[in-house]
Amino acid sequence: MVKPVRGLWKVKWFPKKASTTFLKGELVDLVSGSVQPSTSSTVSTLGINQDSAYASSDATTVKIPVLVAKSRGAELESDTTAVVTVGSEYDLSDSQTIDAAASSNDTVTAIKVITTTRAVFALNKAQLA
Repeated sequence: MVKPVRGLWKVKWFPKKASTTFLKGELVDLVSGSVQPSTSSTVSTLGINQDSAYASSDATTVKIPVLVAKSRGAELESDTTAVVTVGSEYDLSDSQTIDAAASSNDTVTAIKVITTTRAVFALNKAQLA
């Protein structure tokens, strides 16, 4: 589960992508007017899903609350695939995990190591909505 740590955040409501699995506390992107879970190819993330989970069988496009970073550099706590180095930039592995072995998109920068599989990151390329 991803959670905000520091910085300016605001809850905004966006329609979810139909027939897509969503989990509370995962990073999401805004694509073609609706939110979907972030992926390893995400360059800039919209924010953190604050709603309950949705199954992929849910075809609705209801609006869900997303905690949106209101400034670049907003900080979040997330799981990692391995230990990270403070000051290094990383990509996402999926919507809930930072990939400690990838840095082509540089979506986040490691700020603080909590454990070998959890750390605090600053958003480098937030979709400021």
